[in-house]
Amino acid sequence: MWDINFSIKGHHINSDLSKLANSLSSSSIYCNYYIQYRSDTKINADGSVVRDVPDWDGNDVLKAILQQYKGKVVLVDFWETWCIPCQMGMSQMAPLKEELKDNDVAFLCISSPSSPKDTWNTMNKAIRGEHYRLNQNQYTSFYKQYDVKFVPRYLLADKEGNIVNYNVGHKTNEELKELLLKYTRL
Repeated sequence: MWDINFSIKGHHINSDLSKLANSLSSSSIYCNYYIQYRSDTKINADGSVVRDVPDWDGNDVLKAILQQYKGKVVLVDFWETWCIPCQMGMSQMAPLKEELKDNDVAFLCISSPSSPKDTWNTMNKAIRGEHYRLNQNQYTSFYKQYDVKFVPRYLLADKEGNIVNYNVGHKTNEELKELLLKYTRL
């Protein structure tokens, strides 16, 4: 569970992520929080790589992507540029990504066409990991196959490219580190 501090109309609120999502239902609150959050966040830009989606046969686009990472444990982060909880997760994981950069762990960040391309190109420069932006056909196939109904969503793949956890959920960096390193030892 994440602890989040933010202000709405002068009231300071400590909240977990589910309460935050409920609180951000009005656009004015969302915009005020977004502006404050983005101006306070600094993420190390080193290690950001944009990749093309590999040749795709129309079936499992994620499997095609994961084939490139055999020998590494892979945490797949489905995110969108407009998603505040996604950005908060990226910020939270930044120190973990830096800490594990020399291990057999890869961090993949996958977005859909709903993230404006210019915004996506700008934002991913500040997020360590391997970035993929799916086209509409890949997105439709992918989201149906993996039943992705919300973002952020995290999947975990082992060193052979097999998905071992279809919904990792929100974890602390220590919990994620333990999970990732467990699979590097297998």
